[in-house]
Amino acid sequence: MSDSCYHCGLSVTRVNKVEAIIKNTQQDFCCVGCASVCQTIHDSGLGAFYDQQTSSLLPAVDLEYPLEFYDSLVFQQPFLEPSDSGDKTITLISDTIHCAACVWLIERALSAMDGVVWVRVNLTDKRIRLRWEEEKINLSSIMQTLADLGYAAMPYEQNVAEAAQQRKNKAMLYRIGFSGFTMMNLLWISIAMYTGASGGQYHGYFQWLGFALATPTLFYAGYPFLKNAYFGVKNRYMNMDVPISIGALTTYFYSVYVLLGFSTKGEVYFDTVVNFIFVILIGRYLEASSKKSALSASTSLQQLQPNIALVKTDEGELIKPISTIEVGDIVLIKPGERIAIDGMVHLGTGEVDESLLSGESLPMSK
Repeated sequence: MSDSCYHCGLSVTRVNKVEAIIKNTQQDFCCVGCASVCQTIHDSGLGAFYDQQTSSLLPAVDLEYPLEFYDSLVFQQPFLEPSDSGDKTITLISDTIHCAACVWLIERALSAMDGVVWVRVNLTDKRIRLRWEEEKINLSSIMQTLADLGYAAMPYEQNVAEAAQQRKNKAMLYRIGFSGFTMMNLLWISIAMYTGASGGQYHGYFQWLGFALATPTLFYAGYPFLKNAYFGVKNRYMNMDVPISIGALTTYFYSVYVLLGFSTKGEVYFDTVVNFIFVILIGRYLEASSKKSALSASTSLQQLQPNIALVKTDEGELIKPISTIEVGDIVLIKPGERIAIDGMVHLGTGEVDESLLSGESLPMSK
C-alpha cells in the first residue's frame, strides 16, 4: 500500500484508502474525489499532467449553484464581456489554481471541449478567461468540467477601479520602455563625450543627437509628471510631481540654452534628464503594481457576495439579480449556498456560517 495519495499527495491510511485502476495499474487514493478526478484526467488523455505536478492537489468539488443557474442569462449578464463575433467571453476566478501544472491541465481540458474557442489561465491572479460558442456548449458544462477536475470557479466581475489601474499600468509600461531605449542610447553618447569626444569634430553632432533623444522622452515619458505638476500649481497645492517637473525642465532647458550657443562654457545634460525620468517611472510602476495587487485582493473578496438569488413567485421559482429583489420577496436558500441578501427566516431551519461578519467559527442556528 502506498503511503501517499496518487493524486493529491496526502497521506493514505487503512481507514481512508480508496483503490482504483489507472492505466492498468492499481493506485491508492485518500478519497473517492481524488480517484474520480484522476480518472477524469486520464480519460481525457491528459495523464502528462502528473509529470508537471509540483504541489498537492484537491479532490473534486461541488458547484456553488445548481447547473441551470450558470446557463441563465440573468446570471451571465453581469460577467460577460462585449463581443462582436456572437461568441461569449467570461472571466472566472478560482483560488484552487496553485501551480503551472494546474494551468496546463485547465487549458488543455477545456480546449478539448467542442464549442470552446480558447482558454487563457493566469496563475498570478488565479483567473480563467475563456470564450465559447453558445450553440455548441453551455457554461454549465464548462463549470462542471472544472469542478470534476477539482477547481472551484466563480464568474469574475472586474472592478472599475481595477480596470482603470490596469490601463494606467499598461500605458506606464510603454513609457518605461521608451525612456529605457533612449536612456541606453544616451549612455553611449555620454561615454563618448566623457572620454574625449567633447573636444572633437563630432561634439556638436553628439549634443544635437542627445537633444533629439531627450525631447520626446521628457514630453512623452515624462508627461504624467508634467500634467500632475501643472494641475498642482494651478490649484495651488504642492504634490511630488512639482519638484520632479521643476528638476527635469530646468535641466532640459539649460541644456537647450547651451546647445543653441548662448553659453560657451557650460555642458549639456540631456542624459541626466532621461535617466532621471526613467528611474522615477520605475518607482511609480512598482507603486502602481502594489496598488493593483491591493485592488485585486479586495475585488476577490467582493466576488464572495452572490449577484443573483432564487426567488419564489406566483409563476414559480425565478432567478433574479439581487438589485431587483424587493421588500417582501421570498428568497429560497438551498443547502450549501451563500445567502445573497439580508432578511428574516420565513420557513425552515439551518446553520449559517457568519465567520466573515462576526469572526465566530461555529455555525449559527437560524
